[in-house]
Parts: sequence; structure tokens; C-alpha cells
Amino acid sequence: MTLAANTFDERVIARLLEFSDDSTPWSRRLWQPGTVLIARELLEAGDPAMSASERALSTLQDELIARVMLDPAVSSPTDRSATRKMLTVPVSSLVKPGHSWHVLNAWAATTRAEYLANWAMALGNGMGLPSAECTARLLAAHLFDEGFSRKYVHRWLTYRIKHSGDVHTLASMCLELHSQLVTGPKPLEVLVPLAAHVPMPRPVPAGWLTSDQVRDWRAANVPGWRPIRQHGAVLLTVEALDIYAATDIARDRLTAIRDRFRVGGRREISPAAEMWVAGVTASQPTEAPSRRVQVYAFERQSALWSHSVRPDIEAAMELMAPLERGPAPAATTGAWAAVESLLVGPGDDAKHLAADRLALILAGGHLRAELTSLAWAHAKSACDALASELQRLETNQERAERTLAHLVSGDDLTLARPEDRHALDRVQAALSDPYRYVDLVRRSVEPALRALYRQRNLLSHAGGTAGVAIKPTLERAAPLVAAGMDRIVHVALTGGQSALELAALARVRHEALRGRPAALALKVLEI
Repeated sequence: MTLAANTFDERVIARLLEFSDDSTPWSRRLWQPGTVLIARELLEAGDPAMSASERALSTLQDELIARVMLDPAVSSPTDRSATRKMLTVPVSSLVKPGHSWHVLNAWAATTRAEYLANWAMALGNGMGLPSAECTARLLAAHLFDEGFSRKYVHRWLTYRIKHSGDVHTLASMCLELHSQLVTGPKPLEVLVPLAAHVPMPRPVPAGWLTSDQVRDWRAANVPGWRPIRQHGAVLLTVEALDIYAATDIARDRLTAIRDRFRVGGRREISPAAEMWVAGVTASQPTEAPSRRVQVYAFERQSALWSHSVRPDIEAAMELMAPLERGPAPAATTGAWAAVESLLVGPGDDAKHLAADRLALILAGGHLRAELTSLAWAHAKSACDALASELQRLETNQERAERTLAHLVSGDDLTLARPEDRHALDRVQAALSDPYRYVDLVRRSVEPALRALYRQRNLLSHAGGTAGVAIKPTLERAAPLVAAGMDRIVHVALTGGQSALELAALARVRHEALRGRPAALALKVLEI
């Protein structure tokens, strides 16, 4: 390993690798937005054209001020009170182009320009640092919000800690990434071949290539190229920080082009399965990657083939279908519509209550999800009686309960991966105070779900498909919505209860956890 020996750095980087791995389960993923993105979203909400409510402005301002009090890259410990005072203004004054809006805009621009450099400085002097977990979340959120792709961050970190001949620290890596952000996005050409013939106008429009031009472009831009079957191509020029981010942008552009053909003419275009970035040998898939929308309760309860699923559940699944791979606007509006349809009922005076209720459902299932992962990790790494017992148990609920009992008795687990060892450290808090543990998870995921509601409103009321937070919010909220829906569907299929009944039960049982054994935290959602 080429990482300087430092436990704090090792923990942070281990979590950064988890956050940038698309296979990471929802319970260990990144939920929070970056500090700078909160400020940018607040600025956007202050534009009268965005039709943001006063509640939305107030919520964002509260989130930003709370973040200022713990993020060393936006305010040092000695400056936090002054920064808080500067940002604490009546939300009615945070309207473009007012003075308070311009103050926030100037602060956000200055902070954004030096964010990672400030982190490097804070890590260097070691003063005022939050926990390793909080540090990893703040850094990962900023990297993704600024436009780095998860795949690039994962590969970039992996190379430096496993293959580089130089010795790296977290601070030095922050400076490297800061330099990349200072350089900014670079223009990249992305070639998307067509799988079927579409007659093109003459002369060929800009951004489109004939079959012969595709062959020539690939010969000039794809090292080690070979002929492929194609019928022309779309040639896109995008600006991105890395090649994987470039393909993400190209997919969005391609979706818009396909939609224009579908509704604006009598022909459709059929992109091939692979596309190429200029200068890169390996192709990239044309289809958008999965957002890990996994509602496997249908399969677990043998209901995939059923014709008698509850109508409200079936409607919610139809609404959230675009969440898996659909365009961000459709995925956002559909996901929120599904959540609201199940978790807002008679007597509710605000739609955001659906986000709060889903957050508590997720929090109620978080400990079980983590203990289940730890149970399987121990079963794969150990050769003891516990490992054998965990493999024999029939349900994950039983595995979680057995693992918790093992930990409560003071025994340890055999865990090969550092990610699992760090997860074990995090769940230790549930052993001593299960109420606080569940409440901390609730408060951590709630902002992501409220952000989904805000983005839905932006799309519905202002048509803001280019909002600064739409894509980052969707990437964070999608696995959360899916995990919450999985619990809701499970309860509907096994006990017949509605989502509102589950949310009510979760609230009552959460309150009952005060001063009670940790084992009860595994039963918050059990019917």
C-alpha cells in the first residue's frame, strides 16, 4: 500500500471507496449532499423563477448553517460563529437579486473555489476535524456534486493506495483533486453509433456522421480500433472532468435527441449498445446504468406472478418505474409521486411529511440491514460455530438477531474486509442507545428525501430540468426510495398493512426504544 500510515486517513479512504462503488448497499451509501451544493441549491431557490416555497428556503438555510458548524473546509473553528451570523438572515431576504442573496452567492463562490484546498490544510494541521465518517461523507459529496463520476473516483483512489510508487496522504490527494477542479472540465468527443439506418438530410447536419465518417473517426480517435457494424452515428462534444462523467452527459443528451425524434417526427433512431470517447480504446455502454432500485420483496414473497397485488402498491411501482434507468426528470417526479401516494393521508397538511415518514421506515430497518451484512461477512470469513449457525438460519431477520446477541454478549466477529470492520464500529452505538441510533439514521436520510420533494416541485412548478441539484439528489435518493418501498411492499404482502400503518407503527416503536434493549431495534418494522 502506498498510503502513509494514518488510521484516520485509512478509515476515510475506505469509506470513499464504498461511496464510489455502485454495488454498495443502501445502508452504507452516501446520503447527504455536499456543503457547497446546499448553498448552490439555496441560491437557485432564491430565484423567483424557481417558485420555491418559504419552507424550502428555510429548510435549506437551516441545513447550510448546521453544515457550516462542522465542515472545516467552509469555516475554521474560530470563524464559525461569524460565518453563521453572516448566513443567518430572514429567508424572505434571500431573493435574487437582493443584497443577502449576493452575499450568499459570493460566499458560495469563494468556498467552492478553495474547498478541497481548505480540506488539505485542515487535514494537515489536524485541528477542528470531524469524525472519519463525517469527513468521508463531506469529501465524497463534494467530489460527486462537482462532476466527478463514481467510477473515476474509485479507480483514482485505488491506483494511489495500491499501485502508485509515491506515498500519499489524504491531504495530498485533496490537493491533487483540487488541481483537477481548478483545471476544470475538458471538451471530449463521444461517438454513439446507430444500430439501424435512418435517412439523413443532405448535407449531413452538424453532430451526425455517415458510415464512412464513422469509420474515419474511429480510425483517428480509437487506439487499436476495429471495424464495427454501424449505420452512421451521433457525435457529441461534452465537457466533463473524466471520461465516465462524459458518457453520463452523453447519455442524457442522447435521451433528449431520441425523445425529440419520437414526438417530433415519424422516424426513431436506434443507438448501438456501445459508444466511444475519443482517445480511449475501451467502449462504454450506451444504456444508462442502474440506480439500484431493488424492491425484491415481490420475489421473496413469490408475488412477481401474482394478479392480486394491492392496487396502491401496484400503482406506486408503476409510478417509480423510471427510477431504475429513466431520465432524471421523469425518475424524480415518478419517485416522489410513488412516495406521496402511499405516505400522505387524510388530515395531513403538508406533502413533505411523506419524506419524514419514509425516513423513519428506513431508519427502522437500518440496523437489521447492517447486521445482516455483518452476519454474512462473518459466515464467509470464519470457520466457527457462529458462522455455521448463521449459514443454517432461514431468514435475514434471524441472522441479524443472532449477530446482535453475539455482540451484546461481548463477543467479536471475524471480518476480513476493513469496510465491514468499520461498519461494526458504527453499529456499536446501537448496543448502548438504540433510540439514538435509529434517530441518527432518520435525521441523516431525511434531508435526501426532502430534497427529492424539492426537486419534484422545481420540475413541476418551474420546469427546471437543469437544476443544480436534480441529478445529485436523484442518485442519493433512488436507493433510499427503493429500500423504503421494499419494506412497505414486504409488509403489504405478508401482513396486509398499508404504508401509513407501517409508518405509524415505526413511530410508536421508535419512541418505545428509549432505555430499552438493542434487540427491540430489530423489531421496529416487524408485523
